[in-house]
Amino acid sequence: MHQSPISKIFKGVASVALLLLLAAPALASTGHDVPDGNMRQSRQTVRDIQRKTAGTAAHTVLNAILARNYILHGFSSGGAAPAGTTGASGGDGGVGFGVWASGGWQHLDNSSSQWSRGGLANVTGGFDVQFGDAVVGIAVGGEWLRLGMSDSGRYESDGFTLTPNFSYAILPDLVVDGAVGVTWLNNYRKSDYTSTASGVPLRGEMDANFSSWRLFTAVGLTKFWTFDNWVLSARFGGMYQYQEAESYTMRGLGGRTPFVFDFSDVEKNRTDLFQLSLGGRVGYQIGNFTPYLSATYLQDIAKSGRQNDFVGANLEAGFNYRIGPVSLGLAAVYGVRFQYQSIGGMANFRWDF
Repeated sequence: MHQSPISKIFKGVASVALLLLLAAPALASTGHDVPDGNMRQSRQTVRDIQRKTAGTAAHTVLNAILARNYILHGFSSGGAAPAGTTGASGGDGGVGFGVWASGGWQHLDNSSSQWSRGGLANVTGGFDVQFGDAVVGIAVGGEWLRLGMSDSGRYESDGFTLTPNFSYAILPDLVVDGAVGVTWLNNYRKSDYTSTASGVPLRGEMDANFSSWRLFTAVGLTKFWTFDNWVLSARFGGMYQYQEAESYTMRGLGGRTPFVFDFSDVEKNRTDLFQLSLGGRVGYQIGNFTPYLSATYLQDIAKSGRQNDFVGANLEAGFNYRIGPVSLGLAAVYGVRFQYQSIGGMANFRWDF
């Protein structure tokens, strides 16, 4: 029987619609099987990203706070004397106040087979009160992470951090410091997929939004030495970090179809890390200008996740310029671990009054 073009089009559309209606339950019922190994790899990659970038972000906040110690305890105005002899925290029993701000950007490169590359930007500001040799402060900040990934997708994260902190000159040249930080994060994950679970090849995109939070605590002990215009320091510290991401469901469109499918439920993810650090810093004071170099060795003692990257290092080169109550700093930073590196810069400003 001869069929009109309109009749053929109608039957074709009806067939496609029926096929999609049959495919949708199959896709929805497969849950964790779509898209099988690729989905499991994707979940593991996200966990690895969260763990590594959490460490980078926490160290960035801590370095911004520690810059205060080098300014007040190590790079006092008018000379390279440590706290207890000159400067705002010189042990004279006075009370002072300080405000500061720090900002930076780092390029992150995870070079594993499931690679990710992108940038982490951060801004942190703080206020502190000085009681002789003691400094007690509070810092607030934000971080913005943007990564491209090997599955043609991306990972994004925006967070807010609150960090109480302190430092205290036990001796004129020996300073203990500590900080506790909490970060709240909103995350977005997108990736491409290919699935044949229903017998019908489907290609498209899947994505999810989910929240997470991070806790980190850190303590350290810094020893200062001065030789003429040279200012040297060594710091031994420890950090514990815990991060928890809520469960979420990856959802996506079946190619160009109007149906939305649930691909996989990703369970709640928890990671933790206990890390020791040992670093040194060398500066040379030229009037109010002090260029410096620093290096820090990182040793993971216990952690969850990958077990083949227990060591790392952070390098920094920069300068501090102080005139009266105002201090300015600029530095280039580089961090390296197994199949992971970060490179960028940071700037800081401080005003004591």
